[in-house]
Amino acid sequence: MVDIRILRFDLAEVNTAKAAIEAAVQALGPPDILILSAGMTFPARWENVSMATFRTVVEINFLACLSIIAQLAPMMASGSAFGLIGSAASLVGTYG
Repeated sequence: MVDIRILRFDLAEVNTAKAAIEAAVQALGPPDILILSAGMTFPARWENVSMATFRTVVEINFLACLSIIAQLAPMMASGSAFGLIGSAASLVGTYG
């Protein structure tokens, strides 16, 4: 039997994400598989994107995932796996 649990939380809220992960690990134990599928974009010309908006995109698309992996990796058993799902939009020219 396979037990699959899905956690949903706002990656922009680091403390909320950390608390959700801690609660899940306490209730279920560390995961055998971690799949991250989150991201955002800001569809605009580069010259119209503020540094704050660009920083938010990088924090959610990269740093939030890195933070979750760093939190869970030390407690995951040998042979556990991570999966990061990216958008097909990264493979083609996409406005923004």
